[in-house]
Amino acid sequence: GLKVGDIVVSGKGKDIKILIDKQSKLLDKYEKQELSTIMAVLKIVKATFNYFMDNTYIYSNPFNNLSKIQQKPMTNKREFQPRELQSIFQYLVKNNRREDYNFLKLLLYTGLRRGEALTITCADIDLGKSMIDIDGTKTKNAKRIAIIHKGLSSEITYQMQGKSADDYLFYNQNLTLKYRDEKVGNKLNEVIKEVLGDKLKKVLDLHSLRKSFAQEIYLANVFDDLAVKTLMGHSTKNDITDTHYLRGKRDYKILKE
Repeated sequence: GLKVGDIVVSGKGKDIKILIDKQSKLLDKYEKQELSTIMAVLKIVKATFNYFMDNTYIYSNPFNNLSKIQQKPMTNKREFQPRELQSIFQYLVKNNRREDYNFLKLLLYTGLRRGEALTITCADIDLGKSMIDIDGTKTKNAKRIAIIHKGLSSEITYQMQGKSADDYLFYNQNLTLKYRDEKVGNKLNEVIKEVLGDKLKKVLDLHSLRKSFAQEIYLANVFDDLAVKTLMGHSTKNDITDTHYLRGKRDYKILKE
């Protein structure tokens, strides 16, 4: 996030990497940048120098040799504890918020992202196979298998009542997907805040339900890494075994069991 001119003036003769590693006070006056911002800038820089290279202004692009910046190893958001989930679901029952209850339970029992869950229509539900057909919203390489847990059957059946095949399973409003997503997210995150308080809301949100799901399937110690990625809807494009040999094939029966 440092400007080249600033580095030349205030850090002349200094190795920036060493300054960072030693947490030099020289860097304190510069505003810290989000990783996403830095990666966006690097993408533009690489594209610019590739243009120079393609047009023979330079022989090679030195920015193509930069190693990928790693994400922070831990996030400040965590999974829900059982007593916290119990408090939230009891609150929803007490206040007759059936659809909100069903939606949160779906997120918890499937590990779906909020946006993915909101794209589900009644036509996507196959109760006979206990499967939900979902297109990956995060990346086209995300192979998505959403399995209907036996504990979700009554909630899904309730949500399908009186609806046509094209209707959304949840929050069936004639709004854009982005606005529905924001509206539902804000409403349900307010529930978390109201039930658990401001302090816990800083480390818990709707995405924490997905973290809870991820930990359950991982700690169950019955799935290999590829199965965990599949159930989570994570990309497997870098998994040679999957892309070249398995070609996305999965044993649905075992995953459901």
